[in-house]
Amino acid sequence: MSGLLPHVEQTFSPYAERFLSLATIDQLFVYGNPTPEIREKLDSFGATYLAPFVGFTR
Repeated sequence: MSGLLPHVEQTFSPYAERFLSLATIDQLFVYGNPTPEIREKLDSFGATYLAPFVGFTR
């Protein structure tokens, strides 16, 4: 997820206000183990964090 912070801060940030005036983020699911810095950015969107698992579950 190392590319996420630059994407949010440099690519999305300049257009965030306009984008969010045109679209509503109802849900945001994050898969993996984000860093505290990434969580800080995504929490404002109401992110739901899903832990990875290995193998099959029943």
